[in-house]
Amino acid sequence: MIKKYAQSRNCKFQPSWQTNRPWLGFDDVNGVMTFSVCQQFSRDNDENAFVKGTKYLRIDGIKAH
Repeated sequence: MIKKYAQSRNCKFQPSWQTNRPWLGFDDVNGVMTFSVCQQFSRDNDENAFVKGTKYLRIDGIKAH
């Protein structure tokens, strides 16, 4: 369950997250974050959020993945 304060937060992609993470990408047009390594090794039907692109723009998601 997402905590109430987290629902109201306006998270934005931080370019500093790409430091030492050359595989981390961000699409400004669609506002989604992707991992190039995940995209490179994905299958055609892969539903992984980091392959398709995710709007979950938080550093903890990057670190956990």
